[in-house]
Amino acid sequence: MNEKRHGCWWTAAAALMALGAADAARAGEIRIWPTAVVSAESVRLADVAQVIGFDEERSRVIREMSVSASPREGGELQIGATEINASLSEAGVNLADVNLLGASRCRVTRPRHEYGSTLTVRPLQKSGPAIHQPQVVRTASSTPAQGVSANTLESTLKQFITARVGEKGGKVDVRFSPTSKRDLQLDAGQYQFDIHPKGESKLGLVTIEVDVKAPGEQARTVPIIAEVSVSCEVVVARRAINRGETIEGRHLKLEQRRFTDYSQVGLTDVSAVVGQQARQFVRAGEMLVERGVEGKPLVRRGDAVTIWIRQGPLVIKASGRAQESGMLGEKIDVARDGSRRKQDIMEAVVTGPSTVTLGNEQRVALGTEGTRHE
Repeated sequence: MNEKRHGCWWTAAAALMALGAADAARAGEIRIWPTAVVSAESVRLADVAQVIGFDEERSRVIREMSVSASPREGGELQIGATEINASLSEAGVNLADVNLLGASRCRVTRPRHEYGSTLTVRPLQKSGPAIHQPQVVRTASSTPAQGVSANTLESTLKQFITARVGEKGGKVDVRFSPTSKRDLQLDAGQYQFDIHPKGESKLGLVTIEVDVKAPGEQARTVPIIAEVSVSCEVVVARRAINRGETIEGRHLKLEQRRFTDYSQVGLTDVSAVVGQQARQFVRAGEMLVERGVEGKPLVRRGDAVTIWIRQGPLVIKASGRAQESGMLGEKIDVARDGSRRKQDIMEAVVTGPSTVTLGNEQRVALGTEGTRHE
């Protein structure tokens, strides 16, 4: 019975060795580029590195593998060997079969995309009673909204609302109430439009009154109700992120979402999230918000810490234990080793991983031992 078991074991081992030899034969290289430019919502490995020497199917899988969410438009982020190795491992690739070469980090940038036309709206003062009439100024690149006839009240209102909201936060979308369909088709070449927004709200349900006047006719007021929203890319969890977990680029993606309230817009910059830790559990597909992330403490309560104490020209190195957690630049209480009295607890500034400084908050953590004079 034992011989039979041993025989099966050796057979399985031989099969594994043969498979390992075959995999080793298919081992390849991944050469990281120093810079890359992306336009999609996620960064593929093929965007930041060259894949060489793998068999055709494995090469295709590795090249298309996502290593991070893209930075926001006009932004950038850094992707290095650590992130690439983590993504390869998560995808089930044996790291022993991969030679990682090239640059240590790749700087990934994403060009800014310009939306639509450029418009400005200026109120004009006429003589006599104060009459505010918006003047729509079109630039050479100004074009009517898709599906909207040029020189109508609808196109004029869409351009007016877009200019009023501004497109820095995303692409503006305007939808009018069907009850105004007939008035929206009025020809701007035959009528004069005097637009008056009612209230300060720029997003959501917006009410606008338009004074419509034709030559030789008395003006009439047309009420218009529009739903105004902005569409922008926000940072979304690609997979569930646990509370306290350090967030990496491969955990995130950018998704285009529509908002009718600026207060509902979450984080839009991936680079501002990577390296932070989650303050609460984040579900897959959930948008990340500012209050949901926090800086990762460099010192945690109970950690052994190095204490640099500056007394005039004298700098003393000591060891101690943190009494509370703290991020870079924060003040925390620390106790020197061997001290048991509460009055010996000192307030120090976190200046590095497991490192605090007293006496000079700007001093960086030193790597030398003992005491020295400056």
